[in-house]
Amino acid sequence: MKKKLITGLVAIVAIVAVLIVAGCIEEQPPVSTPTPTATPPTKTTPKPTPLPTLTPTSTPTGSSLEGNIWTLTNFIAESDGNVRLPLSGTTITARFEDGQISGTAGCNQYSGSYTAADKIVLNEMSWTEMLCMDPEGVMQQETQYLEILRDVTTFTIEENQLTLHTEDGRALVYHAKLDTTQKSEGALSVSELLEDPVYDTEVKVYGIVSALGEVDCLCFELTSGGKLLWVWYGSMVEDDETERPAVSVEGIENGNRVIVTGELKSGGQHCTHNDFWASKIENMVESVRLANVKDIEIMLLESFPVQINVVAKGEHPDSCTKADEITTRREGNTIFVTLTASRPTDVMCAQVITPFEEVIALDVVGLKAGVYTVDVNGVRDTFELQMDNSFEN
Repeated sequence: MKKKLITGLVAIVAIVAVLIVAGCIEEQPPVSTPTPTATPPTKTTPKPTPLPTLTPTSTPTGSSLEGNIWTLTNFIAESDGNVRLPLSGTTITARFEDGQISGTAGCNQYSGSYTAADKIVLNEMSWTEMLCMDPEGVMQQETQYLEILRDVTTFTIEENQLTLHTEDGRALVYHAKLDTTQKSEGALSVSELLEDPVYDTEVKVYGIVSALGEVDCLCFELTSGGKLLWVWYGSMVEDDETERPAVSVEGIENGNRVIVTGELKSGGQHCTHNDFWASKIENMVESVRLANVKDIEIMLLESFPVQINVVAKGEHPDSCTKADEITTRREGNTIFVTLTASRPTDVMCAQVITPFEEVIALDVVGLKAGVYTVDVNGVRDTFELQMDNSFEN
């Protein structure tokens, strides 16, 4: 995804670049800046026919909001109930922890506070001010998402699906990537390190990666326990002009659980209180495999353009394994869906076969009329589009 800073931040970025070469900046790296809550322009894409499904309820059920990274799978942007899918190539997430919400809106990072009981209330929302150029429509989508998010009043949780509802019928539907972070031997959580800081001494710290490749610095966010570090992995220069080598982030992605070895830098000429210079970055070990899909069912929803969900049914080998990542790609008239499952490595699990069912929304807007094959972990079925599936028809 190509990004550039909006005009108001160009000068700041130039200054930051110079200071990074010198060692470390005195100000915080590019982080979320509170913005006014004026309503941005509304997306004017023609609306599909209203769907009778996904009607928001008002009573929270199931497990806690916290402990998961929630990835948006679909949303209802208007009170008529029309279901929309996130644009291909964009990822929208939400994370709730210790009364704080944070995530990515597809381009910018956002954060705020929340309270949740019978109702959920979001406060003090702010976000960064990056401008994303592609995919087309990403900024309109982000505007819609943030407008819905700040208006939510209730939520429901069923297994690994979270739905946030507004009073006027809009909704955000997420799938959980389960946060099974286990504390590594000798490693501290971000919150533990910041509550009792050890400066300029090599330590290990663990957490969740975010903002990697999304800000104008060789750094990323590391969060756990409701606290945040900025982990710097590019070339770093000490006060005595000693140069620390850059650290590879190959294989590291946003959402990964990692252990970072390095130093929390002290204030003054170096950094702010939460800058961490890395010397090694490792993915935390977790058992990930393809989910055991037994059968799939393709559902064409009554809308135009046609929207299609695939219901994947199968079995997990134990009570701890859960659905994890869903990725899709299309090759010609075949849509491949990969569904992985994961389980914590250091947890005792009941060795019983556990059935699962996952609803997967396919991106089929713009497809030409014809017969298409859907492949979910090797299990196949077909559907037919009677006419081109675009808004122009």
